[in-house]
Amino acid sequence: MAFDFLKTLFPEPKIVNTIKRGFEGQRKLYVETQLTNIRNRDPKFNAAGFLKYAGDVLLKIKSAFHSHNISAVSPLMTDGMRERLNVQIGFQRSGGYRDCLECIQVVDSRICQIDSGFHFDAIHVRLAGDGIARRTASSAALAGNKRVLSGPEGRVFKEVWSFLRRPGAKTKGHGNLREGLCPNCGASIRLTDRMKCKTCGSIINSGRHDWILFKLSDVSEWKARDSTRHVQGLGRMQRLDPGFCAEFLEDRSAVVFWRWRQALAEGKADPLVRVSSPSFLKKLLGEFQGDWIYCRDVTVHSVRLIDVEISPARDRVYVQVRWSGTGYSRRSKSGRPAFLGPGMRTHVLVLERDHGVRTNTDTGLNSSHCAGCGAPEEKSTSSACFYCGTPFTDGKHHWILADIILYYDWTSRRRKVSRPLWLPMDFHCVSEIEPSIVMAWLVKVMFADKRAGAREMALVEAFGRSRNFLHEKIVKLIQAERRGELDLPAPRNRKEALGCLKVLVWMALSDGRVAKEESDLLLAFASRFKISPARVSELVKSETAHLQKRLQLK
Repeated sequence: MAFDFLKTLFPEPKIVNTIKRGFEGQRKLYVETQLTNIRNRDPKFNAAGFLKYAGDVLLKIKSAFHSHNISAVSPLMTDGMRERLNVQIGFQRSGGYRDCLECIQVVDSRICQIDSGFHFDAIHVRLAGDGIARRTASSAALAGNKRVLSGPEGRVFKEVWSFLRRPGAKTKGHGNLREGLCPNCGASIRLTDRMKCKTCGSIINSGRHDWILFKLSDVSEWKARDSTRHVQGLGRMQRLDPGFCAEFLEDRSAVVFWRWRQALAEGKADPLVRVSSPSFLKKLLGEFQGDWIYCRDVTVHSVRLIDVEISPARDRVYVQVRWSGTGYSRRSKSGRPAFLGPGMRTHVLVLERDHGVRTNTDTGLNSSHCAGCGAPEEKSTSSACFYCGTPFTDGKHHWILADIILYYDWTSRRRKVSRPLWLPMDFHCVSEIEPSIVMAWLVKVMFADKRAGAREMALVEAFGRSRNFLHEKIVKLIQAERRGELDLPAPRNRKEALGCLKVLVWMALSDGRVAKEESDLLLAFASRFKISPARVSELVKSETAHLQKRLQLK
């Protein structure tokens, strides 16, 4: 819970409850102030009507998703949300099943946060409800006889649905997207492929005329956007490109992320052809020639812009994506998947475009459409628009994917600690030991002093790369250590133990000193193989001298 930390500071429940009520009072006051600001700009807006709109949108989208056809509700959401739902539907279809939630009802709705910025107003609504969940077979052979695979069972959901609208938009009395009407002219929606109303030509899901869904989160994972958070380079980019905003970039990144997950699941690069640079596609195709990891049951927890780099040739943006899923590994396209287990992951998407390109604010949330003519992407592997010939991946119109890296690796590069200077370029001393044994002990020593940092993790990652030890396996070992359930297998003999001990000393010295907890663990490991404390002390001294030599310390 958000306030659990208070219990460690104030053991009396009365004090904790008082502080919680104070926070809640401040939140309500802030929300009411923001609602007043919106009403001043839009006199017809009212909170009760908006909550009714949000609840109706939830019912429409969930119903469409569970029927595996979201085309009718596409005007209600951004391209990033649509991509997410379409990929998840694809995962279910490939698995031969359909998850259904029937008899849905919303039992509670409330506004939990409002963000007002130059480009958008954002309202985050907490929606709670229930329904009857079941899983049915969806294969073509069972199309006429939908066999129930599991359920029915009652299910409760608590989610935060986040909606965007331009600050200058006004609530109109003639209808809205929920009712299937154009929010600009009020005519029945008859869309072109470009998400334009055929009557007035307005782009329906641009946010200029009505609220559109751009994010969906579980209540336990949702966090309010920190308006005070500084993003390096953002201000300068907005001076060069007034239409540039985090919402556009995060929606574009959501499109790219879900296509990346789809590409890994299918074992082919086709989903990324129109949003990625040729160099990234080449890198991905190389992965498919050996081991690669894909995930099922993927959930995105957060997408946020974290850095902007401006250069004379190409600008770059870095977007952090926190997500979870159940991992599987493959050795080739025909190989049988190996189960790795569930886990939480954080990646950084690196997007780039030519310097000087300006954001089209009308189509910013239609990021999977052609920037030239607005047409949707055709199901082909061509890197240019079928209708107007505009290239998708030259960086002259859209942000394109240049790389995807682990968040740790990104922070390490920025801090220049991806490989501590005193570490060797190889691990010959443990080359004959089963890598899982060495990795388990490295993780144990890393957390011995309760201060696992970037340098310690760098050694773990370096050893993992040297022995092709999958990152997901490292994550599982770390999770086991945090639960106090880490299994510590022993080397086969004293020779292997000495080699392993040397690597463990590197881990202990990775932050420049050996803590008492680390020293105790090294001695305990050595005693299992009758290695004397004097030998351990000698090894620590020699490796410390080696460290000082590498760093050229006096």
